[in-house]
Amino acid sequence: MFARKIFMVIGMVLCLYATSFAQKGTITGGLVGDPRVIYLADIIKIGDQVSLGGTAKDIFRVTITNNTTNEPLGLVLEFYKDGSLIAHGESKKLVYKKTFTITNNNIKQSPYSLSNFEFDKQALENITGISFESSGPGNVNIPTTLPSGIYMFKLSLKDQNAMEVSGSLCTIVLTITNPTGYISLLGPGNPVSFNEPQVINNAFPTFSWQGDAQEYIIEVYERVKGRQESFTEVLGNNRHFFKEHVLGQSIQFDGASGTRPFVSGNTYFWRVTSVVEVGGRDNPTKTWSEPFFFTYVEPGANLDNGGVASDDQLMAMVKDMLGALGIDPVWLRSKETTFISFEGKVFFNDSEKPQNYSNNTNLNDLVEALRQLLKNKGAY
Repeated sequence: MFARKIFMVIGMVLCLYATSFAQKGTITGGLVGDPRVIYLADIIKIGDQVSLGGTAKDIFRVTITNNTTNEPLGLVLEFYKDGSLIAHGESKKLVYKKTFTITNNNIKQSPYSLSNFEFDKQALENITGISFESSGPGNVNIPTTLPSGIYMFKLSLKDQNAMEVSGSLCTIVLTITNPTGYISLLGPGNPVSFNEPQVINNAFPTFSWQGDAQEYIIEVYERVKGRQESFTEVLGNNRHFFKEHVLGQSIQFDGASGTRPFVSGNTYFWRVTSVVEVGGRDNPTKTWSEPFFFTYVEPGANLDNGGVASDDQLMAMVKDMLGALGIDPVWLRSKETTFISFEGKVFFNDSEKPQNYSNNTNLNDLVEALRQLLKNKGAY
């Protein structure tokens, strides 16, 4: 009997200890996607400052849980830019025994709707760093999108004593860069406006470009000889190579994943599409580049013009092979670059002695030397 009483007392103490340290409420969740552009109006619509409805897509999504049975809790939402408080709002304190998921779209219709979450003229000037002229009593022209910067939503719960509930803090950080989505192709190939494709000999070229988007889409199309001439015509063909969600600004064609190899003598068009995610919008912003085109010629294959390559074709081959060898200085990409001479040593066909070149002005010799170097490296 004595042992049972001791056990019951210990059990009661443990229950009281656990209850006293249990969290009254929690907020979990975060940002939806990774937007780099957000319309300011979608932030303002969180409060009652405007009567417009929510956006098509959520910017943030969090779940609020009240773990108490009788204590009212309220939501506090603060919005910051670069560490400075811009707007602040609080909901009424209530006992809501269920979990509830709120977003920037449904918060006005939720049990945790905010009061006083507003952007005044001073707040807008703090966001943009510039002064605004009022267009009328109480009206201020606002920028379309949030200016670039680091923004933060800070959500927390307060108890009936206006104290922040321990463990309820949830911060959501937005890195807004406002990319333009511009695209500038670098190579391989020439812009279609040049009317003459670049000749390349690398069967596995690296497609490269410049841009400021989050991700890219690359498309390569093969032109049907004798039936198609323009990029518009090849768009109806099956893609020769296609890749989505490219995060960098280059990608190598490696012939993997069932892609077809380039056919010697055929011409190929390619373009890149930039993809910029916009918060609160279902569809990202996409921008297409000007297309480039090139003709692939297998190393050693006879070209048109009686089997003799022109100097321009040979220079294009030299630039492409140097790129395949990892030599790609900026000056080499210039169309004004001309060949004068070269020197060096190359081992041909496993010979013990290298072929020496000294002040050699023969462009064909340079092409053959580079081809052998690529063969020695296993690139051909």
